Amino acid sequence: MSTNSLNRDALVVSICLYDDLPMSEQLDNLGQQTEQLAQLLKTQGGFKVKHLPETVDFKLDLRKRVTLPELEQAIEKLLYPPEESPTQTALLFFAGHGLVKETRLGTEGFLATSESDGRSTFGVSLKWLRELLHNSPVKQQIVFLEACHSGTFFQSFEPDEKHDICFVTSARAHEEALAQGLLVQALLESLDCKKRLEDRITSEMLIRYLDKIQETNKGWQRFVYGIQGESILLSGVRGKLLHDTQSKQTLKSTAKSVFLPQKNQSVTIGDNATGNIIVVGDDNQIG
Repeated sequence: MSTNSLNRDALVVSICLYDDLPMSEQLDNLGQQTEQLAQLLKTQGGFKVKHLPETVDFKLDLRKRVTLPELEQAIEKLLYPPEESPTQTALLFFAGHGLVKETRLGTEGFLATSESDGRSTFGVSLKWLRELLHNSPVKQQIVFLEACHSGTFFQSFEPDEKHDICFVTSARAHEEALAQGLLVQALLESLDCKKRLEDRITSEMLIRYLDKIQETNKGWQRFVYGIQGESILLSGVRGKLLHDTQSKQTLKSTAKSVFLPQKNQSVTIGDNATGNIIVVGDDNQIG
């Protein structure tokens, strides 16, 4: 299967090395799970995957730092491809520490880079990421964030009609996230067509799978989801993936809007037949 013919790009980030933030063996385990996800995105998702940090043989390097300029540049490259080589589908996965900064204007969330200390340096602003996504020429956008307080990504979120989106965070805005990686584990289970005995997995199917997985989780941590527009094909068996990405009419969705869970509010999966799209709402923590 040729990934070039599908124009599907993924940036998979897993930061295990921090200068001033806590590190644990579970961060390394999370990095290993993230590499498994990267391979799944290649083999079943048809994505051309860029790792950050990356080894010489194009795998995640769990012993290398990632700085703020490096991560920002990589995200910009993903979401703003050259005009002569447009991207149909862009996927960003981040695993690492998540931080929040309290200001007079409210709480702002960040994806912590290696030099972040939570005092003077925080990392990639989630507000900045939202603005990049909003203005990106890439039609289909997928974001998975495995980090503490990653739900701040949805604060003051303004969906638009220009993009088809599938955004999932591992925790609500006020929550820490377990370093064992509940989201990446759920993605490994949900996106594997062979395990699910499906010939394809779409964004709407993913949300339903995640909702079922979350029902069995006994802890306090809750995923936050948002999807809008037409369904996005996330993974599929060989041959079926290429056919469906070239036949968008097979993936039409009635979804038109996103409804986001508020702090401490329990939100259940919606009935897609109504036309409203699906949204849902300490041991060793990531952030």
